[in-house]
Amino acid sequence: MISHGRHPLMRWHLAEAAVGAAGLCSVAFLAAWAFSSHAPRVPLVAPTPIESGTAAPPKESDELLAVDPRHFDVALWNPPPPPPPPPPRVREPVIATTRVEPLRVELLAIVHRRDDNVLAALMYDPAADALLTLVEGDKVGGHVVELIDDEGVRFAAGQTQTLLTLYAEDRR
Repeated sequence: MISHGRHPLMRWHLAEAAVGAAGLCSVAFLAAWAFSSHAPRVPLVAPTPIESGTAAPPKESDELLAVDPRHFDVALWNPPPPPPPPPPRVREPVIATTRVEPLRVELLAIVHRRDDNVLAALMYDPAADALLTLVEGDKVGGHVVELIDDEGVRFAAGQTQTLLTLYAEDRR
């Protein structure tokens, strides 16, 4: 038969009880020490130096507990400053392009005006159902008459040039 003093589980139980008792005693001692009036007090501010250069002993009113609430009066998180505003958007200048309507006139004839010795073009405008007499420099629907000669009329609208002739290409 095994005696209780030599059984492994019993030895374990005794060791556990001894550690628990030691821990309980330690906690009780530390609690008594913390709540006693003999806890060290730390002055909040450094003592003012005396003329001889030695520190003056702290007064009873200057002594405070070691934890000062002013030490915790600090922002715990300082967010970064906001980013600078974006630069203003500069719009690129819009080049106003006026769309010129297509030339919708028909060349009927080229006449020589004797009174001012100028060539004129007789044209028919089907949209207005009108007969037009044009000389160089006149405008028709955004197109300017640039040149009138014996064979046709050249119109200009911006960079585009249009040539109206009296005769078809194969008759020349």
